[in-house]
Amino acid sequence: MGGLDPAVTGGIVGGVIGGLATLVGGFGGAWLVGRLDTAREERAAQREHRGAVLSVLYELNTILFGVAVVLDQHAYVPIDTPDWAYRSVHSVLFSRLPEAVAQQVAYAYSQLPILRFHLNDGAKGSSMNYEVIGDVEGVLAEAHEQLRTYAENTLKLTGIRKAKTSKVASRRAARDEPTKA
Repeated sequence: MGGLDPAVTGGIVGGVIGGLATLVGGFGGAWLVGRLDTAREERAAQREHRGAVLSVLYELNTILFGVAVVLDQHAYVPIDTPDWAYRSVHSVLFSRLPEAVAQQVAYAYSQLPILRFHLNDGAKGSSMNYEVIGDVEGVLAEAHEQLRTYAENTLKLTGIRKAKTSKVASRRAARDEPTKA
């Protein structure tokens, strides 16, 4: 009895080599598709986070502008103190923010009920506590600035304006700034 026919041997060897190539190609293709899919998901998550950061920055800017009007006019002016953008994106926002920035933004939004309370006093005709409103303005401005700096430095978002604050806040900042020697 002799060995296998060379054609059969060639067929077996070719089948084994072809099978191994198919196996390697299948695993390689699956790895490549997984890697590309992960990169696509990361880009989508980054875009969503950028949108969340911008939404909250714009919302804080709106609130700060209104507070500045109240403090500069030293009178009741009905202003909007929204938190809908923050509430709708906070989980996306906080998923990537540095801890210190996340805490400052969360703290700032926790101050909105205090602001609304004092603004409602003015709506009822009683006097508002401008000192407390000014303190809340400072907290909101700090959150805006930290978030704006994060957006510029980390997310490379440019052209985001600094928040408009009241003249009182500007004087306070100038007073608290160390003198240059």
